[in-house]
Amino acid sequence: MKICLPHKYPYYVDQVLDEEINRYGLSQDDLLTGGYQIYTELDQSKQTAMEKTYQKVKEIKRKARCKTCLFLVINLSEKM
Repeated sequence: MKICLPHKYPYYVDQVLDEEINRYGLSQDDLLTGGYQIYTELDQSKQTAMEKTYQKVKEIKRKARCKTCLFLVINLSEKM
C-alpha cells in the first residue's frame, strides 16, 4: 500500500522508496516513521524542465491522436 506524501515529485519519491524497500527489506512504514534520512541527487530544475517537456509531448500526442509516441531528450548543455 502506497502512502500519499505531500511532495513536489511524487513519482521520483515513490521510486526512491521502492528501491530502499527492495534493497534493505524495510517496509514503507519503517522508512517513513523510523527516522531514516535518504539523500538523492535529484536536480529540481532539470526535473521541472523534464516535466514541462513531457506535458508538451502529451499535448502533441493528444492533438495528433497518436497512440504510441516516443520522445528523446538530449542534454547538450553539459559536458560528458
